[in-house]
Amino acid sequence: MNRLPLVHRIRLSDAERASDHIAVKSAICQQSETMPQFEISGKSLKTGKSLKNKLVEAKTKSLARAFAESKFGGMVITSITELPDKNFPKKPPKIISEDTYCDICDELVSHDILYAVDFLDEARPIISDDVYRPPEIRCKLLELHGIAMDFLNNGHRNKAKEFFDLAEDISEELQIAQRGIESALEIIEKINAQFPEELIDEFDW
Repeated sequence: MNRLPLVHRIRLSDAERASDHIAVKSAICQQSETMPQFEISGKSLKTGKSLKNKLVEAKTKSLARAFAESKFGGMVITSITELPDKNFPKKPPKIISEDTYCDICDELVSHDILYAVDFLDEARPIISDDVYRPPEIRCKLLELHGIAMDFLNNGHRNKAKEFFDLAEDISEELQIAQRGIESALEIIEKINAQFPEELIDEFDW
């Protein structure tokens, strides 16, 4: 008798846990409340083994990616493909009018997206993990909390300078990351502002 493939399921409520690299339970795919299935391939950072054609069931591709990276040993994903739903075949994408297309092209420049990548790179050294090591800014925040326990809670007034010096250092780093992220967001929001009404589907709401 053929066995059903193991499908790892994740819902919106699991997204935060997956982003914190906490393993999420897996289950056999159920026919009720079905969600899109994604086929994921990559490589485990912990074992170095190739992982091919892992099935993940999630509401969005980003959730499927977050779950796979958490579940499969720090997986580096090389491909992620949404599998077609045989019961509900996808409708062909809508084609916008030529006038709408020209209006969009007048407002947007594709190269700006590369600037968004550059802006994000400004934040990466501050907020990115180094494989298994958390970002340094996180360690500094925990260090600040430790000093705060002595200074604020236990009355060690000699900790004042150390406390405020570290807080200022953290503030400067976070401001650099904030500027980069806000600049990248500004570019993406400019794109979102051009979303044409022609693409709005009454069934999307």
